[in-house]
Amino acid sequence: MTLHCFSQKEQSLEALAGKICSMSRAALEKRAFFSLVLAGGSTPEDLYALLASEDWHQRIQWDRTHIFFGDERCVPPEDRASNYRMVQRSLLAKLPLPGEHIHRIQGEADPDVEANRYEQLVQRTLAAISPHEPLFDCVLLGLGSDGHTASLFPGDDALQSTGLVTAVAAPFAMTPKVPRISLTLRGILLSRHLCFLVNGEEKKDIVQAVLADRSGRYPAGLVQQKNPQWFLSEMDCSGFLQDG
Repeated sequence: MTLHCFSQKEQSLEALAGKICSMSRAALEKRAFFSLVLAGGSTPEDLYALLASEDWHQRIQWDRTHIFFGDERCVPPEDRASNYRMVQRSLLAKLPLPGEHIHRIQGEADPDVEANRYEQLVQRTLAAISPHEPLFDCVLLGLGSDGHTASLFPGDDALQSTGLVTAVAAPFAMTPKVPRISLTLRGILLSRHLCFLVNGEEKKDIVQAVLADRSGRYPAGLVQQKNPQWFLSEMDCSGFLQDG
């Protein structure tokens, strides 16, 4: 893993935006398209707004980009809790992305049926983009205070799923209390690069716990085998190996 620690959130966002641009260029030197999996939440929303800004949006060939989602709440796309709604407003509506390259999880559908449909869509699309190595180019991830990532929560049955996408029961301690659909651990690991974006001093303890965990307690720790890059900001990183 690589840790990038920044005193200000804006620095972290710019560093990750630059990394995404670099990954896109590298991918398009080898393949026809760049595939990017987006995370939900308030911190990624700021990243998407940056990528869509006048200074940044031309640094990625969006017409050669396929957009996927790491998870979704089971609500209609116009609902305030919808990850798609947030991404649409902050990023997608501002970019020249072909509609057929935006692969949203249909939160309004039956969770089990939609998980199966989305898994087939992922497999089919990645096989067409990169038939010899069907992988996402980059999966963006956040970190919850309980160590969850995407919609994979500690102790949840969804962690045992052997597929790429799974339905997730409504989490007890999270709002809104609705079922979710998420990439599984296997689905997250189906990527050339993983990038965590975490902000705030209140997340320091869980970051340390995840990085130190060897017991499999935290879902976010179960993907460390992929050597993710962590973009951390506005927290005391004195106990971390810093790069940034």
